[in-house]
Amino acid sequence: MASGISKTLLVIGILVIVVGVIERQRSARKLAVPPEGALQVVAGKAVAAREITRMTKKSRIPLGKHIELDLDPGTGPVTLRLDSGTEASVLTGMGGLTLEAAFDPTDANALYRLRAGAKELVSYASVAERKKAAAQSQLEDGGQVRLIGGIMAVLGAVGWWLGARSRAS
Repeated sequence: MASGISKTLLVIGILVIVVGVIERQRSARKLAVPPEGALQVVAGKAVAAREITRMTKKSRIPLGKHIELDLDPGTGPVTLRLDSGTEASVLTGMGGLTLEAAFDPTDANALYRLRAGAKELVSYASVAERKKAAAQSQLEDGGQVRLIGGIMAVLGAVGWWLGARSRAS
């Protein structure tokens, strides 16, 4: 009986470590901050802005919020996604104004800089700082999960070894 629990603990511990490592790599790519020169820049009139709340499919529990801004540079609207740290009040009264936006097209059009003339509404430095802080937080959380997985794997291995040793004698 104890051997079965030890094996289960060992396997679960190893799986937790593997999942933690994979999640760390995935979130590192997702939260990477591109250099300012690599961003695509578009200028156009602000057409619409809306706050989007992502929900789970079955239980309709909120997962997170972000703001979407539609700019029309004349070739058709471009939808830009502002991160959750940007307040919706930044966009108040911007309808019809010409805005200049710098965004990352490889990251669902994530907005990094927004200007109305000479006035900077969203700065690259503030968005980059928030993304770096989120990445650091996820890195720390993932480290704790991997540590728990390591402890589970060690306890399972020790239990399995002790069980095998006691059966051999």
